[in-house]
Amino acid sequence: MTPLVAFGMKGLLGYPPPWGFDYSAGMDVLAAKLQAAGVQDGGMYGWTEWRSVVAKIQAVPLGKLIMIYGHSMGANQAAACAAAMKCSVALIAGYDPTVWYACPALGPNVKRAICFHGTNWANIVGHQLYRVADPKATKLEEYDTSTIHQNIDDEARLHGITVQAAREIMGA
Repeated sequence: MTPLVAFGMKGLLGYPPPWGFDYSAGMDVLAAKLQAAGVQDGGMYGWTEWRSVVAKIQAVPLGKLIMIYGHSMGANQAAACAAAMKCSVALIAGYDPTVWYACPALGPNVKRAICFHGTNWANIVGHQLYRVADPKATKLEEYDTSTIHQNIDDEARLHGITVQAAREIMGA
């Protein structure tokens, strides 16, 4: 089994009170599910900490695969992390990236990407889709869900898809 290290990123108000509203609490639940599946935890970060995430990823020893996942602006910044690095990223899983913040195209260093796209227009925050620079280099999977933006990161079915993708990458 190939070792996989996963880095999580929360959205704008993702921190617990008093600094946030625990808006991306589903990312903590997903982190626990990934760890139970044998994925090494690289830590959970706020969306503004993306440069720190890049530095931590670049310090991962050779031979370990990289995964980045995030919710809302954390999903946007997962793409930004990959764009800032030359190293390979085995998997990015974005939970409803927001249209209100830049989201770069995923470069050929990203091997697989999953984008969970909220289609519920009662909420104006999410709705961005990932784009790939080279469709031959990056496998992009998109899943539409009517779950509202602030709850999409809590959806067990989407967690299951993410965990299964991580297992496949590890060869489990």
